[in-house]
Formats: sequence, structure tokens, C-alpha cells
Amino acid sequence: DKAALIARDPKGDVIVTGTTEGGISGKDILTIKYSGTDGVMLWSSRYGHGVYENDIPSALVVDTQGNVTVAGRTDDGGDNYYIAQYASADGALHWEHRHDNTPVGGTVSSGPLLGVDSDGNIFVGVMTLDDNGTTAASVAKYSGADGRLLWDKRRVREATTHEDFIHDLAVDAQGNVVISGSSLNPEGPSRYFTTKYAGQDGTLLWEQTTTDRERPRVSVDSQGNVIVVGKFTNDDVSRALYIAKRAAADGRLLWEMRSDLMEINPNLSLSGAPTHEVAVDTQDNILLTGVSSVLNPEHGEYEPGYKTVKYSAERGEVLWEQFRRSPTSIGFTILPQSISVDFGGNGLVSGFVSGDRENDPPDYADYYVAKYAAADGRLLWEQFYQGSGHGVDWARALGVDPAGNVFVTGESDGGLSREDFYTAKYAAADGALLWQQRYDGSADYESVGNAVTLDRLGNVVVTGWAGQGAYTAKYAAATGELLWEKRSNGAQTGGDAGTAVVMDALGDFVVAGFINSQHSAATNRGFVSKLSAADGTVIWEARLEGTAQDMKLDANGNVLVTGSGRTQLGSYHYTAKLAADGKLLWEGRYHRPASYIHMPVRLVVDKAGNVIVTGTSRSSAHNRGDFYTAKYSGADGALLWERRYDGPSYGDDVANAIAVDAQGNVVVTGGSTAGAHGSDFYTAKYAGTDGAVLWERRYNGPADGYDAAAAVAVDSSGNVLVAGSSQGGSGYLYTAKYAAADGALRWERRAGGIHREGVVAVTLDASGNVLVTGNSAGDGPSGSDSDYYTAMYASADGAVVWEKQFRGPAGTYDFPMGIAVGADGVVAVTGASGFDLTTVVYRETLPLISLDLIPNGLLLRFTGESGLTYRIERAISLNGSWRTLAAPAAPLGGKIEYPDTNLPPGTAFYRVTEY
Repeated sequence: DKAALIARDPKGDVIVTGTTEGGISGKDILTIKYSGTDGVMLWSSRYGHGVYENDIPSALVVDTQGNVTVAGRTDDGGDNYYIAQYASADGALHWEHRHDNTPVGGTVSSGPLLGVDSDGNIFVGVMTLDDNGTTAASVAKYSGADGRLLWDKRRVREATTHEDFIHDLAVDAQGNVVISGSSLNPEGPSRYFTTKYAGQDGTLLWEQTTTDRERPRVSVDSQGNVIVVGKFTNDDVSRALYIAKRAAADGRLLWEMRSDLMEINPNLSLSGAPTHEVAVDTQDNILLTGVSSVLNPEHGEYEPGYKTVKYSAERGEVLWEQFRRSPTSIGFTILPQSISVDFGGNGLVSGFVSGDRENDPPDYADYYVAKYAAADGRLLWEQFYQGSGHGVDWARALGVDPAGNVFVTGESDGGLSREDFYTAKYAAADGALLWQQRYDGSADYESVGNAVTLDRLGNVVVTGWAGQGAYTAKYAAATGELLWEKRSNGAQTGGDAGTAVVMDALGDFVVAGFINSQHSAATNRGFVSKLSAADGTVIWEARLEGTAQDMKLDANGNVLVTGSGRTQLGSYHYTAKLAADGKLLWEGRYHRPASYIHMPVRLVVDKAGNVIVTGTSRSSAHNRGDFYTAKYSGADGALLWERRYDGPSYGDDVANAIAVDAQGNVVVTGGSTAGAHGSDFYTAKYAGTDGAVLWERRYNGPADGYDAAAAVAVDSSGNVLVAGSSQGGSGYLYTAKYAAADGALRWERRAGGIHREGVVAVTLDASGNVLVTGNSAGDGPSGSDSDYYTAMYASADGAVVWEKQFRGPAGTYDFPMGIAVGADGVVAVTGASGFDLTTVVYRETLPLISLDLIPNGLLLRFTGESGLTYRIERAISLNGSWRTLAAPAAPLGGKIEYPDTNLPPGTAFYRVTEY
């Protein structure tokens, strides 16, 4: 768990945000509010877009009412960013936005930038994709009250440049917004821009560009003048900085100076530390801090440390400078990360101490905080903090309250709890510790179910992750009693997880997963194990040269797996076949082009035993992916055909699921970037013989925003069921049925609410009815929780047969991962509830209906459960439209009678569902 950003609200309370480990579910954005007085946690809110995904905050602002806005990057194999606002009092979600055409990796901030005006409106600076698929610097303004988009502007590039990168954003007292960044020129010098837009409507007020002032950072003073700090281009020897002040009205240069005071030893490794940080005091003087070094003329060697300098507001003259020498004699270096000023103009610096201080292991770090006097830069005090784990303790951000007390947040090694959020308050006078709070997340005890299956008796077997190891368990059909469990020793390798489980012809269970080794250059290897049905004893186990992201058995009990492998030279698609006794029969590696990152996710096996895999191949240079699907011979792994899909926007296209029909034709589905409006469902059917495209369908939801399929199934007639998340309409959980022949839409169904929801898995029962599971927004006080949502839809028309929502005892974040259905209609769903592995089993116990003739009609009789309501429906054919006749509540004893005296001519069908 790593805190990265900190802010203070008008009442003096402290808000921090960062990432918390979700185990195999990736990293989530965690925001916590502490009382400024005593450090008591007031509320917390957690956002995770999905599983196997990393959501990382990049910006945090607080408005004058204390409402908290967080923005970050959500990496689900696509390039997306996320913004949410939480209520000051309890962290309830006010509004949120998700955008899906944002290239990740080029921006210095690694995510969107935020600003807030005096009215609470939010400015967002981000890179977006233009119509040509290249990056553009964009600014948008949202209403703080309800998140409505007020305006958005995309910077107009010079004709000679072709990609923009945004580096910083600031908002002045009048509510205008300033951004800085760079424009790449492939045929000449790149240009570096500082651009100001009117807060009212986004009108361009002015722009200034240079060719020799790179990586500009911007701040504004009390008059709205813009301070720009950056590095001189191609000055790698001294790494000199420039500081410039530009007029608020028109951007004209008021003064500029070169700063050699930050001279850095070119041989010094920065270890990820920023080159410089800047702050403006109440008198508009400028404070700058950064990694530095001073040449000792006696020894002729550089002495490392950091330097803090104060420049005058009027002309940029140096008022004072202080160099804090790192005491290399005892083996550590101080690296600043943040700077701020208190109301008296004193400077506060935080960062970390890298090296061997007080018996820390080499290359580990401690918190560091220091205070410098406003008048002359004297060091007033400094404080160090070493966590109990004697590992990495890294102060990443700081803030100051009106009394001059200092708040610092970051990450700290807690020993067994690994990296934790660590937030502390220090007294203004002497730096004494006033309070400290550690948040150790849930990943140490976290467990997640990834996949589920049922045996012939209806017993349930799940596999996933618990602690740091793979975990598989078997539960009794009738009671859910734990029959056996099997764990791997993941702590020795850095975290293992089961990803798939299948029952073989003998009733034993084959489990596949990955081994996340931290002790090898080739990380993320895989395993396959066969476990005895009786007690979970390992019958055999095989280690693989790639992950086992998905696994299936062929008709002879042979095991097919797919995943990815990695060496020091790059990544590759990995597919392997093992015999029923675990012997490796063949393995294949696909790594074309070599510069791409290859991420297969799912596989299927056709009747002939051939294996088809799908996933994403991502360009390292542009960080944009394409669907990649390949068919391999079951006999020897020879490549039979391959198919790549790059959508019309030439953006990010991410394959998530695959299915095969009885004729061996292949269906793949996922999300595909669709220009300015985000992403669409994309589904394609390929001929099994040669991979020729038989048909393809795109779906853009009613909100013209984020739409992505996550799961696919094919029924006995070859019709295709796709499901996933679709923004807008009556709910985000979206399922559609396409005709086998041409992909024509048969029916579609929406469920859930309007927040961060989506179907994650789909399957079919013996009658062809569709079972889906996903996460649906809960009703918790933070607005950031979710529940399991599971439903059965009728095969013919998608009518809801039943739907269930499960909320775990913690009442927080419940997300399903897999679903399975037994021959007797038992449905098992596994995932995590409150980050504990949780499996829910449903039994369909619909009442038996009797029909008796009565004068002028029929009398329906059935027995329900007292207090429950039942929907009675009628149709003239099984494939027809169902009409609701009544919705009676079962009385005491449960007996219900309903007379239908308005019969249609011919045949009638009736069905009863719990309402």
C-alpha cells in the first residue's frame, strides 16, 4: 500500500490517496481522510475498475467545501483515466467520470492532472488521442456540483509537430487554467509550450513556446503571473535549470534566469527521484529544491546532497541557498520529493534517505522532513523515520496547516505487512511527532476466487489466491462445508495464483495458474497440478516457461494452457500441451514483432483437439494494442492460422474472451477504441479452417462512452452471447445475443445501476438459458462499494428468469470472478467479498405449477415462500413475448391461486418467477 498524494481541507483535516494492493486483482486507488487534530480515520474510499487491473492515482485536490476529487490512470489492458469526487463529510461518491482514449506512458504525471477553482469546479489536464491516433494535450472543465462537462479544449499543435505531452497544470485566483508540456518534432527540435485558457469558456488567452526549455513545470502567484521551471535542452553536463516568470495577462516574459545552483554530478543515479520541486510563498517568492551535488576542490570529487534555493518575486534574484550534504561517510543520500511553504514563508522539504542509515539494508530508505527559515534558509529542524520493517520508507508528499504544522504521507515497510500507507503530523516549532497513522490494507490476508467448477454430485471446487499462494478448495454441495483445501507456498516465490480449474473424466481436478517469482530474471512462470477428488492430494504437478492464464482439457484429457512468458529480451505468447499424466508434449512461443508486449488471456479447444488462443499484442512504442488470435495444431503446436484486429481509430483494442462453436468456428470479443467517444464492444466470428472473418459487430452504448465486452459463450445452435460493461441506459451490466449466421442482434438486456459495473463471466445451462455474473454498485455510505450480481436470462428473448444480488458481511467491495452451472441447475459464483475468497451457490427452487380448468379459463396453483412476491407471466409461444399477468405475494402457508379468465386463442404457456 503506497500513499502518493496529500491535501488539507478547510477544517484542517488531512486527505491522502495512493494505491492499495488487490492481490491478483491488481492495485486499487485508496483515498483516506484523517482528523487533523488526532489522526483518527474519518472515512476511506476504494476504487478498483476490475480484476487483474492496476488503478493508480495521479492527482488530488480539495475544494473550499472540503469535497475531495481524485484522478488517476486505470489500466485494464486499455488506456483510460478516471475522476471521482467524494463528499467531505463521509466520503460518499458525488460523481465520477471514466474516459477511454487516453494514451498512458507519455505523460510525465503518468495520469491526468487536476486543478480546482474557488467555486469548486474541476479542471483536468490529460493526453487524448486525436483523429489521427496521435496524442494531443487537452484540458476540460467539470462542474464541481454534479460533474457535468462545462467545456473541453484540445491544444492546436504546430504543423511541424505530431504528438503532445502534458507535464503540469495550475489554476489562478481568477479561475483561469495554465498547462505546460512538449510537442515532439520528428524532423527538428521539439517545442515546449506554456498555454493559458479562460476559466469561463476555455478560450485561448495566450501561448508561449520555446525550443530549448524542456519539461516545464508551472505555478501561479497571487497576481496570476505564471512561474515556469524546467531544464535547459541538451545540457546534460550541468543539468542547469531555468526559472521564468510570465505576465498573467499576455504571457510576456517578465524575467528569466539560469540556475546553476542545482548543479548535479552527471554520474549520480537519481533512482526515480524528481529533478526539482517548486513552491510559491505568500509574498510570491519562489522556493526550489532538488537533488544536487557540490564539487569539493580539495578532493576533486562531487559531494552529493540536495539544495534548497529561494528566489525573489521581483527579479528572480537569489535570496538564499542551502545545501544539505549527504553524510556519505555513513553511506546514505538525501533525496527530496516535495516542497511547500507555511504562512510565515518558511520552507518545508520532504523526501527519503537512500542508503545505510542506522542499520538499514543497503539501497533501502527512510522518511525525511526538514524545515528552513524564511529569512535566511537556516535549517530549523529535520526528522527521520524508519519503519519496523527496516525497508523502504519513502515520503512522497507533504502539506502544511495554518499553524505551520506539517503533514507527510508516503509508503513505509511494516515488516510482515510489507508496504503500508504512512501519514504523520509534525509540530511547527521543532518537528516533534504529533501523531502517526499506518494503513496496512488487506492484501496480507486477502484471498480471491478466480475460477469455479462443479463435480457430478454438485460439489463446488474453486481456485484462486490466498495470502501469497495459490489456493484451491472443495465444498460440499448441500451445505458448503469445506471438504478439503490445498495451498502452495507462494511466499517463497513472491505470489502464486490459481487461474483455472477443470474436472477430468475420472472426477479429479486439474488446476492451472502462475508463479510470480521475484528471484528470477524470467518472472511470472506457470504451473499445472492435478488434485485428487477425494482429498486434494497432488497427483502430479508441472512447471511451465510461461504463465497459465487459462486452461482447458481436450477429449482425451490432455491439458492445454496459454499465457505469457518473459525474458530479459521481452515478452511472448506462450501455449503448451501436457498429457493427462502431466508430461509436456509441446510448447510454443510467439513473439512477433519483438518490440510488442504479448498478453494472451483465453483459449478454447475444438472437437479435433486444436487450440485457439486470443489476447492482445501491444506496441511498446505507442502503448496501443491489437486483438491477436491464433490457432495451433493439437498434435504438435504448429501455427495453423493467425488473425490480428486493429480498430478503425487505430487506438487500443483489447481482446478479453473467446468461444468455439460445434463446427469449430471461433468467436472473439473485447473492447475497441472508437475515436473521441471511448470504446465499443467488438465481436468477430472467424472460420475455423483458415481464420477468415465470417462477420463482425461493434456496439456503442447509449452514453457514447465506455463499452467493452468481457465474456462470450456460444449456444448449441451457434448463437453468440456477449456480456460486459456498457455506459449509459438503464444499467451498466450489458448482455446481447447475436445470430450464428450473420451476427444479427437477437436480443439485449441491461441490468444494474449507473456506476462502475460490468458482467465478468457468462455461461449457459442445459436448456440454453444464459447465466451472467458481474459486479453491481452497492448502497454503502461511501458509494464506492459493489455487490455480486447474478442473473438467468431466458434463451429465447433475454427475459429475466431470476436475478440475485449478494452483499458480503463487510458491506464493502464484492466482486465475482467466475461462474459455473451444474446439471441440476445449481449455479456457483466465486470471487471476493471484502477481499476474502467468497463462493455463493444458488439453487433454482421455483414452485411447481398446476393448471385446472374453470369456467371461462384456467386456475393456476402453486406454493411459494411466505412473504415473497412472484411474477406470473403468459406467452403464446416459448419464443414469444412474455406478458405479466399478476405479481401476488405469498400469504402465510405460501399457497397462491390465480384465475386466468382472458385466455388467448390456441396455446398458452405460463411461467412463475420470484419477483
